[in-house]
Amino acid sequence: CTDDAVNVNEVCEVNFTLYPNPADDKVSIDLPEGFAANRIQLVNNLGQVILDRKVIQSNNMNIDLSEVARGWYTVRVIDGSSVLTQKLIVQ
Repeated sequence: CTDDAVNVNEVCEVNFTLYPNPADDKVSIDLPEGFAANRIQLVNNLGQVILDRKVIQSNNMNIDLSEVARGWYTVRVIDGSSVLTQKLIVQ
């Protein structure tokens, strides 16, 4: 990833840990050291953002999925200049 403001939609090769996957009522996210995320989004298979949460200075967080329908989702971790993504199955 770069710090260049031109690359706002850049997708990084850096990875984060998402567990458990598949998940039931919550999922935990561990971010890599030095990655300063400011938003976490959950996007359904139609491209709709169904969860958009602001992150406050944390490399570890839990996301409540109790109100989320079963299915395949993409988790987006956004730091302002780059986006990390992973697939998530909610059972």
